[in-house]
Amino acid sequence: DGNTPNAAIGEGKDFRHRAQAYGVSKLANVFHAIELQKRLKGYGHPDLKIVSVCPGWVQTNILGHKDIVAYLVHSNAFKIQEGILSSMNALFNKDLQGGEFVSNQIMPLSTYSWFDAMLQKLTEKQIRDPSVLILGTGVLLLQSQSYG
Repeated sequence: DGNTPNAAIGEGKDFRHRAQAYGVSKLANVFHAIELQKRLKGYGHPDLKIVSVCPGWVQTNILGHKDIVAYLVHSNAFKIQEGILSSMNALFNKDLQGGEFVSNQIMPLSTYSWFDAMLQKLTEKQIRDPSVLILGTGVLLLQSQSYG
C-alpha cells in the first residue's frame, strides 16, 4: 500500500533485520512514553504516569512452534501469570515517576558501567549481533529459573 515502513516488512528479510526492527520498535515505545509523560504535565495532568512495560519472554504463540528456536524460547519463557508481574508493578508501584521502563527481567546489563564499552568492542570486531543473541539466550534461560 506504500504506507508500511520498510523495517516493518518481514517477508523475505533475514533474522538480523527482523531482530533489529523489533528492537527499534521497542526503543520507540520507550521514547514515546518519555515524551508523552513530559507533555501530560504540560497539559495539566501531572498525576498521570506513562510507563513502558516489558513482560520478558512469555509463553505465547508469537514465534509459533515451527522450529527449535521457537521451542526453546517457549519452554523457557514466563508463564502468562508470571508475565503480568511487570504490568502489575507499573500499576501499583508508587515510586514510579512516569517515563520509566519496567521489566520482569532479572538483570539489565546496561546498568553496569562496562556494558557500553563491551558493546563498542563487539561492534568493532563485527560480532555484536551474534554476541547479543547469545547473551539474550542466556537471559532467557536465567529468566526461566527466576519464578516458580
